[in-house]
Amino acid sequence: MNIKLDEKNNPTLNNGKKAFDLRNSNNIISLDKSNSDLLIETPVRFGGGLFECNKIGAFTFFNGNSQIRAVDSIGRFCMIGPDVRMGMPEITLNVFQHI
Repeated sequence: MNIKLDEKNNPTLNNGKKAFDLRNSNNIISLDKSNSDLLIETPVRFGGGLFECNKIGAFTFFNGNSQIRAVDSIGRFCMIGPDVRMGMPEITLNVFQHI
């Protein structure tokens, strides 16, 4: 299941502030099919990208165009640089045997 984070679905906290600092409207959170729970501790800053993980810790900062796939969790106080790719699928050599 994919969730698009933009200003329309950015929840407001009890103190009146928005839960997420969205620097880009192109933020997709993809839930792992085996685990339907998603935990995002606020505040988190999203700069745009695809995030496929089950937990994102507080004070984490994602720069633009990041792709985080097949990662269980990202801890607190993490800073992910621009154009970072994590957890990309592996390609086995069996794929190339038929060439």
